[in-house]
Amino acid sequence: MSPVKLAIGRALTLWAIDLSESRDLSKENCPAKAFLSDLKATDEIRWKSMNTTVRLFVEIGRIRSQVRSRHLNEGIYEFKSHKGDRMLYFYSSDGRVIVTHGFKKTTNKITAREIQRAKSVRDRWEDS
Repeated sequence: MSPVKLAIGRALTLWAIDLSESRDLSKENCPAKAFLSDLKATDEIRWKSMNTTVRLFVEIGRIRSQVRSRHLNEGIYEFKSHKGDRMLYFYSSDGRVIVTHGFKKTTNKITAREIQRAKSVRDRWEDS
């Protein structure tokens, strides 16, 4: 696992995690970057909505509006777009803000599976 810069702003840098065990950059496995790339390629309106939230976060720091970001549970937070897309993140012990992955929310509640996936990545990151 290695950190990958996702966005840089005045207030902070937002990181994602490359889950691959290889140092070969052509074989990067970064779910957060892949999610944003897929959004940009398939639906620019959805991408702009999520990108606005991410840019706001890195420029001013913590977003107080629960319309754009909120704490879910056990140290896992979410970025929210106006189109139902979500990106989960956490604050690491070394002070980084790290996005684990993104997904399209299809029900009223975020599934326990998505939160567990973020917790698993966080735990692996903290143990490494």
